[in-house]
Amino acid sequence: MDQTRESLLCRFIVNLDQEEKKPDRLFFHLQNAYWYYLDFLNPEDKMSQTEFYSWLLNPLSEYNEIRGNLKHYLKQFKQYQKHIPLYGAILLNETLDCVLLVMNYNQTVYSFPKGKVNKNESGVECAIREVWEEVGYDISKKISEKDYLEFVCEDTGQPQRMYIICGVSEDHKFTTSTRYEIGSIQWVQIKDIQRGDSAYDCKNIFSTKNNQRKAKSKTQIRQLNQI
Repeated sequence: MDQTRESLLCRFIVNLDQEEKKPDRLFFHLQNAYWYYLDFLNPEDKMSQTEFYSWLLNPLSEYNEIRGNLKHYLKQFKQYQKHIPLYGAILLNETLDCVLLVMNYNQTVYSFPKGKVNKNESGVECAIREVWEEVGYDISKKISEKDYLEFVCEDTGQPQRMYIICGVSEDHKFTTSTRYEIGSIQWVQIKDIQRGDSAYDCKNIFSTKNNQRKAKSKTQIRQLNQI
């Protein structure tokens, strides 16, 4: 385990600059280390994220304050995360009657593939990266900076921008590269979402009124009003 920890520290922590060592930024790197550890090094480990962070930082005395007050700093980090925009995509099939959704690991609600923007990353770059990581589909040739919906999460107040991608083949083999983040990938009929099923957190997106208010181009309004 000591060799594993040393490898993780070298890969994710020890070379951080002073700005990235600040608690709010540090926890992004700790998260990445945790997912990498589960995905590639020890999938069977049952350590919680909090336990993992404490274990990983243990050899580094400069982080003793954070290790000793992990609950406090984690609470601060969760608040900080709410202000970071999310970018992703609304992936529609060729007949515009189904949308591709993902369910996070150990959760029960489907949503669009999306994630937090990295430092110095554009919204389009973030959406391309997140969709590729979560479902294994390259939207780089289909995405347009002008075609998106923008809204705020009702629960957290977190800003979100979802780029509209039409004409995705249902025959594509979707696979996630984040095995312990995404638990399920599924095509869902939009009419099922519109019925208000609590299994989908995007039911308010697929309504004419909301589309016209949130869409950023006339093309989008035409596309979404066909649904």
